[in-house]
Amino acid sequence: MLSLPIYRRKNTYYLHCRIGQRQFKRSLKTSDPELARLLALKLLTVLYMSKPKLSDFGFDSSAVKRYEIEIDGVRIKANDEADHLRAMQAIAALQAVPKARAVSTPSAAPENTAHSPTGITLVALLDKYLQMRPLAAGSIPAVKNAVLQFATYVGKKKPIDEILKTDVTGFAEKLKASGLALQTVQNRVNLLKAVFNFAREFHYLNVNPVSVKIMTKAQKRAVSYEIFDDEDISLIFKKGYFEPEKTKDPDYFYVCLLAVVLGVRVGALTNLTTSDIKKTDSGVWFLRIRDDKTANGKRDIPVISELFAGGFSDYLAQKSGPIFKYVEREGRGKGNAVGKKFSRRLGEVGLSDRKLVFHSLRKYANNFYAKAGVALEARSQFFGHELDNTNIDLYTTPYTLEQLFELVAPAQRRIYAKLCQE
Repeated sequence: MLSLPIYRRKNTYYLHCRIGQRQFKRSLKTSDPELARLLALKLLTVLYMSKPKLSDFGFDSSAVKRYEIEIDGVRIKANDEADHLRAMQAIAALQAVPKARAVSTPSAAPENTAHSPTGITLVALLDKYLQMRPLAAGSIPAVKNAVLQFATYVGKKKPIDEILKTDVTGFAEKLKASGLALQTVQNRVNLLKAVFNFAREFHYLNVNPVSVKIMTKAQKRAVSYEIFDDEDISLIFKKGYFEPEKTKDPDYFYVCLLAVVLGVRVGALTNLTTSDIKKTDSGVWFLRIRDDKTANGKRDIPVISELFAGGFSDYLAQKSGPIFKYVEREGRGKGNAVGKKFSRRLGEVGLSDRKLVFHSLRKYANNFYAKAGVALEARSQFFGHELDNTNIDLYTTPYTLEQLFELVAPAQRRIYAKLCQE
């Protein structure tokens, strides 16, 4: 990479040199960093080709004041003619490099050449994001913390179009150096990525600089929660324990039941209202998930009628508005109380020494559906997972509720039957 005395201001690059007490500053009239380097080099080449000598300035060399040229933070000082000649030799060395580079290799794409028309700051962007992207109450503090931390790192007055990938990398390295786990660092970077994706979607920015991956797939697998197996599920939901909960604590009973049969996140379940329980014209029951962790999580999912006939309909008949009793506490989300009680159950059956949590039920359901033969496309739509596939994204339409029901109902019935066994 060439080191030339150029810098970017807004959307335009400038050449800036200093000779003696005079500054030489010219607009290069381009936002392309590669073109800016070539234009800057051409201007410096003109200076070299003129072969200036100290005698050209019309006074004795002993009377010449020293000059400095600053190139990307590196200063070249000249106190006499020998220094001056060495400076010219350095410029000459720069002359040949970009010509060979331009011929032998393609120009690298600039990090962020398409800039924001508004030049808003991260703090202003955060306000807009929270206004236009209603989040679960438990998610808001984490988003605010990640964005404001990053804003402090890059400078709160810095426009978002001037933030580069190297800024994100430096921020991630700083978080890791502070003692945070890799998973925590990755999570905060993911939150930043979502905010910058919003900026692109709403035309505050054209290029998202947040693309760094902190963890490899192997590292993610090493720290992720484990998946329950069939034996674990039978142990946890043993009828002698689980069935009495239907009377003692019906809210907990049905949240757990829906979680293991449908694989829905606990936050989405505990935010359900009676108006979210619906039936199609053809008679298929379904849940309308309006509040979930991701955009794909907001979806309609079909449910087998056996679950409603088994007591869920009677339970719903007593409800109006929110289905479950849980409320948010200390910014932890409504599902926190469910997770705590479930963790105590894991301890009772001797499973607390493994990386198993309530969310492992969702993983179990997804794994069960896969082994039951439910295709990836159907599972992705049912579980609200993003499926990055051009053929599916561009050339197919989502399944109807009736079609999706036919594909997932057999797996649901098998899980439901397992929970009803002794």
